[in-house]
Amino acid sequence: MKYATICLLVEGNPTQKILLGLKKKGFGEGKIVGIGGKIEPGENVEQAVIRELREETSITASPGLLKKAGTLTFLFPAKPTLDHYVHVYLLYSWKGFPQESSEIEPFWFNAHKIPYDRMWPDGRHWIPRVLKGEGVDYIYTYNDDNQSLLKIESNNM
Repeated sequence: MKYATICLLVEGNPTQKILLGLKKKGFGEGKIVGIGGKIEPGENVEQAVIRELREETSITASPGLLKKAGTLTFLFPAKPTLDHYVHVYLLYSWKGFPQESSEIEPFWFNAHKIPYDRMWPDGRHWIPRVLKGEGVDYIYTYNDDNQSLLKIESNNM
């Protein structure tokens, strides 16, 4: 199991815009994803969120401004090395402007026009809930193709 983070930068209350990125390499290449990545040895979750934001988008964030939105477990029975346990955060205030990196090309999307058809299929399930302020705690199990969902389980908060 890999431990990772996703941080959704949002503007407006209620949310009007959300920052997502085109994954240019690695796991999820070619998909629109939230900003984040794996937790490195010696890091706590918030440190990983802040580091990933900086590395992937050049955005600077303060730990006190991160809002925990929940956790997501992704299971890939056909390839367990892809299994992830992900901590999800929202961020409403930061420093800097999103810049493209070697891994992510960031884009602002209207919160009502999120390109779910270009994302992992679980996104259309949990992202709207997080944007409404609901806490999430889901387990997503993928089919043998490692692309489509087999089942969704809730341990909701």
